[in-house]
Amino acid sequence: MLLGCFSISAQQNNFKMFSIEDGLPQSEVRSILEDSRGYLWIGTNSGGVARFDGIHFTVYNKKNGLCGNTVYSIIEDKKGRLWFGTDEGISVYDGFKIKNYTINNGLSNNTIYKITEDSKGNIWAGTPGGGVNIINIKPNDSLNIIKLNIESGLSGNYVFDCVEDRFGRMWLATYEGGISVITLSANNKISIKIVPQNILPSFNLLSLGKNEEGNIWAGSSNMGAFLINYTDTSTFFVSKKLNLSSGYTGNRIWKIFVDEKKRVWFATDKAGVIRLNENGSFTFFTDKQGYPNNQVLTVYEDSDNNFWFGTMGSGLCKYYGDYFAHYTAKEISTEKVYSIAQSKNGTYWIGTGGKGLVKLNFDKNNNPVIKIFNEKDGLFDPEIRSIAIDKNGVLWLATPSGLYSYNHNAFTNYTTDDGLVDNRVNCVFIDSRNRLWCGTMGGLSIFNGNSFFNIDEENYKLIHNEVQTITEDKQGTVWIGTLGGIARFKNNEMIDFDEKEGLLNKKIKCIVCDPTGNVWIGSFGVGLYLYDAKKAGTKKITLKADEDFLGTGNIFSVIFSNDTTLIIGTDKGFKMITMDRKYNFKRILTFDKTNGFLGIENNLNAILKDNSNNIWFGTAKGITRFTPSVYRSKNIAPKTHIVELRLFYESVDWSKKSDSIACWSNIPTNLILTYKENHLTFRFEGISLTNPQKISYRYMLEGSDENWSPAMQYNEVKYSGLKPGEYTFKVKASNEYGKWNDEPQTFSFIINPPFYSTWWFYTISIIFIISVIILFIKWREAKLKRDKAILEQTVKERTAEVVKQKEILVVQKQEITDSIHYASRIQRAILPPESYINSILKDYFILYKPKDIVSGDFYWTSQKDDILVLTVADCTGHGVPGAFMSMLGVSFLNEIVNKNGIISPDQILNNLRDDVVNALQQKETTDGSKDGMDIALISIDKKRNIIQYAGANNSIYVVRGGQNPQGL
Repeated sequence: MLLGCFSISAQQNNFKMFSIEDGLPQSEVRSILEDSRGYLWIGTNSGGVARFDGIHFTVYNKKNGLCGNTVYSIIEDKKGRLWFGTDEGISVYDGFKIKNYTINNGLSNNTIYKITEDSKGNIWAGTPGGGVNIINIKPNDSLNIIKLNIESGLSGNYVFDCVEDRFGRMWLATYEGGISVITLSANNKISIKIVPQNILPSFNLLSLGKNEEGNIWAGSSNMGAFLINYTDTSTFFVSKKLNLSSGYTGNRIWKIFVDEKKRVWFATDKAGVIRLNENGSFTFFTDKQGYPNNQVLTVYEDSDNNFWFGTMGSGLCKYYGDYFAHYTAKEISTEKVYSIAQSKNGTYWIGTGGKGLVKLNFDKNNNPVIKIFNEKDGLFDPEIRSIAIDKNGVLWLATPSGLYSYNHNAFTNYTTDDGLVDNRVNCVFIDSRNRLWCGTMGGLSIFNGNSFFNIDEENYKLIHNEVQTITEDKQGTVWIGTLGGIARFKNNEMIDFDEKEGLLNKKIKCIVCDPTGNVWIGSFGVGLYLYDAKKAGTKKITLKADEDFLGTGNIFSVIFSNDTTLIIGTDKGFKMITMDRKYNFKRILTFDKTNGFLGIENNLNAILKDNSNNIWFGTAKGITRFTPSVYRSKNIAPKTHIVELRLFYESVDWSKKSDSIACWSNIPTNLILTYKENHLTFRFEGISLTNPQKISYRYMLEGSDENWSPAMQYNEVKYSGLKPGEYTFKVKASNEYGKWNDEPQTFSFIINPPFYSTWWFYTISIIFIISVIILFIKWREAKLKRDKAILEQTVKERTAEVVKQKEILVVQKQEITDSIHYASRIQRAILPPESYINSILKDYFILYKPKDIVSGDFYWTSQKDDILVLTVADCTGHGVPGAFMSMLGVSFLNEIVNKNGIISPDQILNNLRDDVVNALQQKETTDGSKDGMDIALISIDKKRNIIQYAGANNSIYVVRGGQNPQGL
């Protein structure tokens, strides 16, 4: 059976190229693999292998320990090790180190074209000239190898590819030898079958691939590809052929790959990539579709369903999928597309920005067939801003020079001369009544086929003359978007909508109505509005999606791809918003250059949903067809890794500071840092190969942060001044659809406190302090005891001295007391004796009670003839001083009265004063001695019964019987 149904499309497909300028080490890509960690590994010709995270390439070559720089084949085994088949042997990378194996380790050949692992864990290595090696690695890293070649029964020694069939047999594609099928039993018993060469179109085989049914596709160097069926272990037959006779232009098949959808991909040397689809048709990827190189060495599908092509000299190519097709100036003669429409027969009409009207159809091979209409055909304005097709198939074109119709291969121009309100027509629309609505820079015109009915600001008070968009809802209401708000026409009534109804921005660019009657409004500068007629109140318009939500506030087109999916064209790509039945947003997808929307900037209302439900966008770089039905959103969360830990911004050899290093990441395990090592920088990666530029991250450091960080797109964070403690750094990533990791990646570490902040230091310090306190107390007690003993001894000594002094003082006191008593007797002796007083006085009393033994008080009396002199005195001072004064006083009185015969009281006192002053040598100064006496002195003349009184500081009192004393 020959396959002869080919459909060759010439649109620009959804490719992105990576070259040496992007970091690829070499432009000839021979092998591709996505590992379990999400990285893409690219084997090159003489450039080594590159690990790709979607943005950056990391190169491994002989300088890094790789066996050889040409990498023909890459696999990841069941233990997670990577195997590289090179031109100089096999390299095995376990995440820590690269181990190399060559003929010195038992290989049959150093050049390894193909490496694969069978279901039993055996590694098969195909070589050019050395047959195949069946390898197992021993615990000591040496190899256990079974070598098979022609001598062992193989059909050829040049083994280019290996694939395991549904019976567990290994098929080997050999050059000039056809196909060998090997059965390896559990005890390493080998049986070999050769596919009969008489059924094979070619013996020179380069590639193999197993399809959905388990049958084997074989690719040759000269006869294309063919499918080998087998019903049992011994029956083989070829059921399909792909070669020159079936229309295929490249017969060398370097690689055969079967994708997740069971489509078969062929990498060829002249025809690019050919895909055999599920329905038996073919899709071609060549330079006609924008592919840079028709020589393709390998094809690979990653876990996100992106396809990767390795080319011969043009680097690595990423194919996003079939959901975008781009038509540029190469296909449609222009890149400025202002409007798009489709006739009922499927013809597309494209309004350009300077090239006129383009009629677009596709031939049976899906090649675009175009016809351009311009001034030669009667279309004198090449700028077509809007296209509408009425029920009769007539095209209506909006241009800056008026309105054009195209009917029966002829153009007709309508201007203000024909009644049009303004020649500068922005948009045209056919309503359900087949009326033509024309939005212009100067108002609105409604054409019924015969005449225009005009509405503007002056006539009928249109809300704004500059009309940008026109549409109609299911109830027949026409909505007009202007640069000054919205006008609604219903039942010949016009109602305006502006800020009073909730329209914050009145620059309206596009409008679309959903099946329930809601009106979705795209504005310039603010975002997306929703008019809900069922909403209570006057403000029925609400802002549904603002600039922050959409990434831009400039909306140029809106359309529903189905009842609940809204597509919004902006100046930065387009958004696809999925909603529930109540039109609540469920998910928003962004399409821009990063995921294949090459035009980026959408033009005003240049959008179409065609008869096949494809969405067409007119952009500044041509026209793009988007097929939502084939867009796959696998929505797998990125594979997240912590890839680097830096200390004080510097890279560190963590093996010197930790127990071990984690494989693949160079991150330490069981890391313990000192309190001074408290400034850490974490770098992390989320691997999502579909759109790596839109990966977002959230992180937190348990022990420092209480909550997760907000989502952000930079992949590095630093923590400075960390306090001693236990920490766990956590990070998770999300893809462009907001799908986050279920579990974050974590890294735990400890920062030890300084020794003076550790528990053992606290314990030792407490013990030390307690010990010091105890020792101090003990020392204090001992000191107190010593001091007490010394004090007691001192007290004893002092007491002895005191006792001795006391004894001395007692003796002295006794002596003094005796002296004073003796003085007292002397003092009393000089006082008038009682007998004398009795002789001169009969009725009297003397109150003489000295405070001390000797006294400063004295009394004295004397009689001269009939004159009796009496005195009492109080000398200054007490005790001995007073006694001396009293003795002086008595002595002086005796001399004054008895010797000198003075009896007048005043004279006695004056003389007494003079004697005291002279005796005490007192002077008339303020600082002289104040010694003296208070004295009262009387003289009684018994004969005349006269009393004379003189006193110093004393008054005289007279007492009469029964009366109180009276002072004189």
